[in-house]
Amino acid sequence: MHEETGAVKFIITPLWDYYHVNNGRVYFANVETFEDLPELDMERIGFFDELPEDVTYNRIKMNEDLDRVVKYMRVHDNQKY
Repeated sequence: MHEETGAVKFIITPLWDYYHVNNGRVYFANVETFEDLPELDMERIGFFDELPEDVTYNRIKMNEDLDRVVKYMRVHDNQKY
């Protein structure tokens, strides 16, 4: 998390697995604290209220999955999302 986003204090929850070119996993992260990005290959990070138009995977399914995750988090985490 830190090397890709600069996050240093967070709670991370695995959401679902996928296969595109290789296997991967999508996570939900509730980040409390960020630091500067480490000197690696990331140029910048961004925050979005909605998925960007040019996502690699099935946008409709991703939105459905994210809606399901938000509902789950509201019920099981007592935090506001």
